[in-house]
Amino acid sequence: MTAIRAYYDGMNFVPLQEYSFKPHQQVLIVVDDTIPKNTPVSMDKLESFASAQNNADMAQEYISTMREDRGY
Repeated sequence: MTAIRAYYDGMNFVPLQEYSFKPHQQVLIVVDDTIPKNTPVSMDKLESFASAQNNADMAQEYISTMREDRGY
């Protein structure tokens, strides 16, 4: 048995680690309610944050961190 981290995107479970799944392979899903839930950020909010000249570097760092957290 192997444990990997994943998240639920509302329709599918998305692995955060590389793993070679076989078709129709059974999995055991354990929900960890202690992990804080990531709340989606609207594109308007991201664009308004990034539009300010002095916040441009912080916006790029914020987006990079979001991608790392969500495994994009």
